[in-house]
Amino acid sequence: MTTLQSLYHAAVPAPIRYPIGRWRRRLLDRLLRWRTVGPLPPRRLMTRVQETPYVREYLEVGSKSAAAVRSTLADFGLASEPSPAVLDFGCGLGRTLRFLAGEGWRLYGCDVDAETLAWSRSALPGVRFEHSSPTPPLPYPAASFDAVYAVSVFTHFDAAEQASWAAELARVTRPGGLALVSTMGPRAFSCYPVLAGHHPRFERDGFYLFDGDVEAEARSHPLTARPAFSVRGAFHTEAGLRRFFADGWTLESYEDGGLDGFQDLAVLRRSGAGGGTRTHTPVKGNGF
Repeated sequence: MTTLQSLYHAAVPAPIRYPIGRWRRRLLDRLLRWRTVGPLPPRRLMTRVQETPYVREYLEVGSKSAAAVRSTLADFGLASEPSPAVLDFGCGLGRTLRFLAGEGWRLYGCDVDAETLAWSRSALPGVRFEHSSPTPPLPYPAASFDAVYAVSVFTHFDAAEQASWAAELARVTRPGGLALVSTMGPRAFSCYPVLAGHHPRFERDGFYLFDGDVEAEARSHPLTARPAFSVRGAFHTEAGLRRFFADGWTLESYEDGGLDGFQDLAVLRRSGAGGGTRTHTPVKGNGF
């Protein structure tokens, strides 16, 4: 916080300061919507997916995630593939896909939320979208993709879902193909004071699921309440992630804060082809 901001906070009481801040943010958001080239999701859908209705978060998170996906896949050899097929697993409102359109990849997206998927399909006609069910299988043949990425998806699965979806991603990824999976690790875990007492269990098990109150969420936000999936938060250590992806995958790289400086980024290679561990410089930025 700057000196000027500190003086403002000291001089203006919170009951006055907060409404002013909300009004200012809404005004800036309207201006950004007006200036942005290309379609933007309605505020209601943004709130459901990212917990805020603001364009800035949608564009910044999408841009940073796309930068991490782009550079990591290039580092691990995807650039040598002719027109590779790449799947965004849990694509939501296409905030990552919209920044990958110029890569020459064949882009695919799937999601369980039919309404957000319908918006993405209308807004990003160059991407092939499919509606997926909450449980495997995905609507694709085996070995369909050269690479799959999952941004903020395994951060919500329970233990059984972690294992089943890791196996399903192995089915749809060709041997030697790649999976990029973002997770919340010890760095993220320490950011939630409510979880402090559960740290020993997290370290012991390598996995912890915080199950939010879905009914309270629905009462507080009846029009934009997130589905049960989004209210939950899953945390992994590297060992915990290795356990869920033990079958069909080799962990090639795991980086603390490697997605955006907050979420960790794992690079896994589908069993059936070699490839050593490589080092990738993480994309810095704010967390989700």
